[in-house]
Order: sequence, then C-alpha cells, then structure tokens
Amino acid sequence: MTSATRMAQSIFQPSLLFFRTSPLSRATPRFLRENSILPPLYYSTTFDALRSLNDAAEIYFADDEGDPFAVELAGRLKGYVTGRDSDYVILNSEGYAGYIPMDQMFWSIESDGTGGENQSEDDAGFVVARKNKARGHANEASNLFQGIIPPDTSGELSLSLVIYTSHRLASQLQISLSLLPLLAALIGNDFTADRRPINKLFFDRNMTVSQRIARVASVLKSVSAIATGTPAKRKARHQISSVVDFMDLTIESLLIRPISMGSGERESIVEKTVDAALQYAIPKYQECGEGSTSVCPLHDSDSCPLVACLSRPTSDRPPESETESRKQVRFLYLSAYRHGHFSPGLMDILSTGTAWPDSFLENPDVETVSRSLGRPIREWIYAIIDDGIGLMWHDVDPEENGFGGTSADEASDDEEIVDVVEEDSDEDVGPGNPLAPLQGALNELTIGGKPPPSTSSHSTISRGMRPKYVTEHIRRGTRHAEEPVSVPLLTTLLSSHDINTGNNPNARPIQLEDEDFRLTVFLRFLGSNTHLVKALPSKYLMAVLSLRWIVSRLANRADAAQSSAEREKEKWTAREAQAFLVSFSWPGGTSVEPASPPLGTVASSSLPRYWLHSTPLRCFL
Repeated sequence: MTSATRMAQSIFQPSLLFFRTSPLSRATPRFLRENSILPPLYYSTTFDALRSLNDAAEIYFADDEGDPFAVELAGRLKGYVTGRDSDYVILNSEGYAGYIPMDQMFWSIESDGTGGENQSEDDAGFVVARKNKARGHANEASNLFQGIIPPDTSGELSLSLVIYTSHRLASQLQISLSLLPLLAALIGNDFTADRRPINKLFFDRNMTVSQRIARVASVLKSVSAIATGTPAKRKARHQISSVVDFMDLTIESLLIRPISMGSGERESIVEKTVDAALQYAIPKYQECGEGSTSVCPLHDSDSCPLVACLSRPTSDRPPESETESRKQVRFLYLSAYRHGHFSPGLMDILSTGTAWPDSFLENPDVETVSRSLGRPIREWIYAIIDDGIGLMWHDVDPEENGFGGTSADEASDDEEIVDVVEEDSDEDVGPGNPLAPLQGALNELTIGGKPPPSTSSHSTISRGMRPKYVTEHIRRGTRHAEEPVSVPLLTTLLSSHDINTGNNPNARPIQLEDEDFRLTVFLRFLGSNTHLVKALPSKYLMAVLSLRWIVSRLANRADAAQSSAEREKEKWTAREAQAFLVSFSWPGGTSVEPASPPLGTVASSSLPRYWLHSTPLRCFL
C-alpha cells in the first residue's frame, strides 16, 4: 500500500533513527538533511501561500488520486504537468502535452558581455582559471539556477526545461503506447506493494534501472509480437487468447532462471501487476459541453467520482429516499472541498473508510498521540459526518476480516475505463486481437471470478444492525498498524455531554444548525465551553482549544494511572504551555498584561495553577 509505505519510510523510520542516535550525531546537517520529516501543517500552509496569489494561480483539488486528475486536467487545458514523479510520463490523456520534471528546469541569466571584467590574465593573455571553493555555488558561477522558482535578479532571464511524453517514450522503447502502464507495473511503481521478492525473480541485482527498463520493454515487445501475430505463426505452446495468457507469458519470459512456481504464486504476481497497471487508467466519460460544472472542473455531476462518493447510500433504503437535508450537507461538503476548506484527509473517511492522522517526530517507545490525544476527537468527526451524510458500510466485521479494509464495490457498467489515448493502428487494433482487453479495458480482468475493486457503486447486501467503523492507520511501536474504530452514534455523544437535540428522528443534521449551536457543541466536547473561551478573538481560538485539550487529556491519563511516574512526566508544565502559545505568529502581536490571579483550572484539580497573563494564555485556564 503506497500511503502506508510512505508513512513508514518518511515518518516512522526517521523518527526511529532520531531517537536511536546520539544527540551529537543527530545534530549534524547531513543527518537532518537525510532524515527530514514534513511538518504536520505543511499542507494548509502551502494552500494558504497559493491562495495569497489571488488570481495569479487557479487551485484545483483532485477527485481522488492526484496524478491521474492532474494529467486529465492538463489534457483538457492542452497543457503540461510539472513535478517530481515519473508516473506523469506513463499517464496519458487526450491533449496532454507532456511532463516537465522540476529538477530539470534551469533559469539562466543572459550575459551582457561584461562577465570577464573581474577575471585576471597572465602574461600570455590567457584567463586565469580559479577553482570555486564552494561547490554549492557551481550553478551560480555558470549563471544557471535549478528549480521552478526564478532567481532574484534584475537581468534578463530565460528558462530551459525538458519535456517528456508517453508517445516518445513508447516509440523509444519500441512498444505499444498501451503497454506503458504494464511496463511501469512490472518494473515497480508507487502502487506496487513490496516488490523485492518479485524483483529477485525478474532482475539480476547488479542491473541498473535503465537496464531493467530495457529488459522489460524487450520482453513486452516480444510477447506483443506473438500475441498480435497470425494464429498460424504462433507457437503451439504460446497460444494467447486472453489477458491472463499474455501476463503468464510475460512473467515466464522475465524470469532470469527457471523456477517451479505454483499456480497460486503466479496468480498472485499477475493480480498485483494488473492492479498496479490499472492505477494509470483514466476514466473516460461522455462529453458534456465544457465537461466541467460548479462541483467539478472535469466532469458533470452524474459522472464525477467525488459526487458519487458523497452520494453513497447510508442504509438499505434506495438512494431516491435521501432526504433534502442530506443533499444540502453533501453540497456543503463538496463546495468546502473544492475551495480547500475540507481536508483531503477527511475525504478519505468518506471515500475509503480510512483515516490517516498526521504524525511527526515521536518517541517510538511511547504511545502515539494519534491514539492517546487525537482519537476521541476523530470519533466525534466520524459521528458528525455519518449523521450528516453517511459513512460507507463494510460487509465484513473487523473481527472476521482482521482489521478489515474497504468493501469491494461493483463497477458501473456504463463507465468505460481506458489506460491511454492512442492513435488507431492496423497492427494493434482488429478483430480477434488478444491485446484488445489490455489496451482498452484492463480493469475488466477477473482472476478466479473475483471482480476488481471500485468505488463507483455501493453494495446492496443487507447489513442489519452491524456497526460502521473507520480503519485508522497509525504508528504502533516502530511499525505502521491498522486499527478499526467503531463509529458512535452522534445522539449518544451529544447526550453524554448534556446536549439536548430533542427526540425528533427527522431533526436536521448538525451541519445545518446555526453557528452558535455548532460552536457550543464544539466547545462542549472539547471541555472548553466557558465564557472566556467564547469571548476569545478568533485568531486565538484554535491554539487555546488545542492547548486546553492536551493539558486536560494528559492530566486525566495521569489521574487514571494512579500516580504512574510515566504518566506524570507526560503532563505539561506552565513553561511548556507558554512556549507553545508564543510560538504562534499572532496577527498584530500579543501584549502581555499585568499579573492577575488564576482564572480556574483545567479538567482536574491535580493540575498546577498556572498564572498565564497574555490574552490567549488567560483563556487557557
């Protein structure tokens, strides 16, 4: 799983190295550079920076996976995609102009002919060459600056870049354009699970990446020639009449040495490879004018995957019975997501029934804060979303399916999936061509009668009273772990905090209530429904609520542990609370007021009485 692997490699592993390395060694620039971790708020910070550009940049949010969405959008705009992901060379859409790697973009400053004024000459008239002591300034010495951001200069600038297209790549490798996804899947891509055992079967360990690409391309070219040849020219033992036959022969040809492989093992390799290739498929929808609406920049409301995800039935009742209030909530969420006000992480809860809490530098020997501090808040999130729009059902309990995943939904019959857009060719397209399914409908491949997973429709199996759950992906020790969390009823949570919503079963979802009521619910379940907090300026609110929640949760954990030394060490001190709040860049600055008596305590009498004097610090109490 790509997200799980990235989480382990980019967060858990650097954290482990940090806490297992001496303070002196981990303070070196090399260690910090090689084990960097993206900060938790990088997404919202990036979005705010882009939004500050106003009309200089248009911001779009992908329906699901970002790479296919970017390529499809670039195809509509007849434009390019820039980034640092070679998958953009494999993906293809009609009108897509190509991929521009960011690390192959160079800005150059036009020379005005005066560059040699500061250079000295020897007696023979030759310019004396001087070695640049700072290797990092090599590009500056040649007036070249790498990256998408132009240098700060008053001189004339020119940008040099490299453009890669899938058509040229396929031509260079001498294979069909439609086989590029299969090429990437066999070599190994982001969507392929741990391929180390498979790579040992296909490639010698001394082979470079270029050599592996050339080897796979050569095999695909040979197998394709066999598949598209006339039946009389095919070898008797190489009859290819289906995609499975094509894959079997490809895998057999890639093996670097003969081995005995059971049918189950071969079938597993075929299934994983095809699943990885299908990730490059871009759905083809019927034309609808400009192809975009207010809810989606690419699709109409009937074919937009995001609308389909938010329109999933929430019970055994047919979709026609959906209430008007649920439709309003769905539109609010859809609009908020398109404008960047609804996190893609929250969208995962709706689309896949999973949650990926942000993680940062954590001691691997202690419990992750994603569970100890964040889970109670996320349970409220699950309940509110489920009450307002509905979360997906799982047809198997977590206990039956081991930390179960999402259910496999049936694919829509009227939706056509294509891998790439390719010009018609007499040698590739024709009656009886066994490559036709691979070129146009790899997603229709079934292995053992099992349909491929999809989220385009919803299972109608009766679920009875089975509870819903969300699978959380968090750290457990030094490893990634999946933990199913039952979704509580919102009415149960509200009643536990003495919030009365009446007994009307047709009551409006909480998302449609007035702002005062929603704020009251928010403050109550955080344990911060006080006059001081309510009177707090909005710029301080989230920081104060976060601090109050952390301090109260840690204090309650210490009380429940009955004088545990470890739990006592977790509690925050007044200095730590002050350091947390002053780390924020408050708009207009923060003034410190004269000392005043404490305004109260947080959650537990065991907490120290903090005399905190600035506006946000006072409201913390």
